[in-house]
Amino acid sequence: MLGYLAASLLVLSTIYSIDPSSAGPLDALSWARMDNINLPWLPYENMTRCYGELGCLNITKEWYHLIFRPFNVFPLPRSVINTRFILYTEKNPTDGQLLQAEVKDTIMKSHFRSDWDTKFII
Repeated sequence: MLGYLAASLLVLSTIYSIDPSSAGPLDALSWARMDNINLPWLPYENMTRCYGELGCLNITKEWYHLIFRPFNVFPLPRSVINTRFILYTEKNPTDGQLLQAEVKDTIMKSHFRSDWDTKFII
């Protein structure tokens, strides 16, 4: 597959008069940004998005990887993903308690005990 990709990049570089040695075979982010080719899944370098209490994420060229992270996009916010933290303990094995990370009382009033073994299921 890598050979096919390299051949495709060579053909495209011939069509667009791009020197294929200037980007390298695994540097598709730089290649796509040459000649202002706009691919929505390859954001421009040094874009930053902040996620409230989780902090900010800066996407750079190093964030992209052809195999492990081929779509160089920001994670969706927790509100879009609908992230929920539901606590099940020996005291409530079938009826989970909804915990809100930003509301300390939901954790303090729950059956959570820091001295018990804790497992996270994602």
